[in-house]
Amino acid sequence: MKDGAIACLPGCRIFKSPYFTSRYAEWIGASNIEAVIIPIREARAAAHSMAMTPFVSRNEEEQLRRNTQIVYDFINALAAADVPMIFLNYPRHVEDPAYAYRRLKGVLENMNISKSDFIRGHNATFHANFVHSNHTTLASTSS
Repeated sequence: MKDGAIACLPGCRIFKSPYFTSRYAEWIGASNIEAVIIPIREARAAAHSMAMTPFVSRNEEEQLRRNTQIVYDFINALAAADVPMIFLNYPRHVEDPAYAYRRLKGVLENMNISKSDFIRGHNATFHANFVHSNHTTLASTSS
């Protein structure tokens, strides 16, 4: 990441925060970005999940529109800056370590992380109760 733009630890190569999508202008030009990893899921499920947080949007429809604009602008900016993107399907990437490894293989190999080490680390830290994969939305359940 660009020095001074976003705080990061020296030597750190992976940064994770949903706030990076709204602050990409601060780091998109950094020379040390190998790729941007984008976990993505069905639009309504994402909106439903985020709409449950009162400070984000007033309702699911508003959140869906907001997410769509944010994601579209983010992907467009990355493409314009020629930044490689790796898309990970959620929740599959947290439930299926072999899938996650396949999608991340290039980045992981550059960090000397083998498939067996990745899967071992994934299995040691995976907690199914943290995975929110409810794809039923308020809009689809009300009649």
